[in-house]
Amino acid sequence: MAKTEKELAFLRDLYINDEWTRRFTDLVDKHFKLSDEKNFLYVNAGTGHHAFALRERIRDKTAVFATCENEDMLRIARDKAIAIKSDVDFSMLRFEDDSFDAVLTDASFSRPADLANLISESVRVARSGARIALFLPAAGSFGEIFSLLWEVLFNEDLGEHGAAAEEMVRALPSVSYAEEIALSEGLQNIKTHTSNEIFEFDNGSAFIG
Repeated sequence: MAKTEKELAFLRDLYINDEWTRRFTDLVDKHFKLSDEKNFLYVNAGTGHHAFALRERIRDKTAVFATCENEDMLRIARDKAIAIKSDVDFSMLRFEDDSFDAVLTDASFSRPADLANLISESVRVARSGARIALFLPAAGSFGEIFSLLWEVLFNEDLGEHGAAAEEMVRALPSVSYAEEIALSEGLQNIKTHTSNEIFEFDNGSAFIG
């Protein structure tokens, strides 16, 4: 039975942030530094984990805004902000052009086909000279991941969907493709940073559980 958006939002808050998103944000924290920006936008902030962490490190004079992907994630993020007395401004607004001094976009859950639009939107809301960063899973050597996906599908009597799983992995954009999009949007001084991550599970059942 398919999970509701509300259930998915809670699962992301409780489990996915640590198992998945944190691997990306650890890399972001090493290379994306904020200093004297007046305002900063976090696009696709999920339930707020990383936005709150960045708020703690950014100077108080910097206003921090964050957009959430849906109403359920927005509700969780706002409730957490109230609980910890954080001033991160969560919303689902479409901000005006040239509004922010820095933009960070989480594309780790976005469809590969949406990458160009995400980069374009990040550029649109950023002022001239602003710093823009985006993180996402990129294409690489996914033989082991495909094997794990296949094991899960087989154990769940869904082996006929193996081709779809393979296509999902193959659809991941390459780093060079992301750079090409950034260049086409007029970005300069483009730098990319990659990290290989290992996900360890005893078997397909442990993965799906």
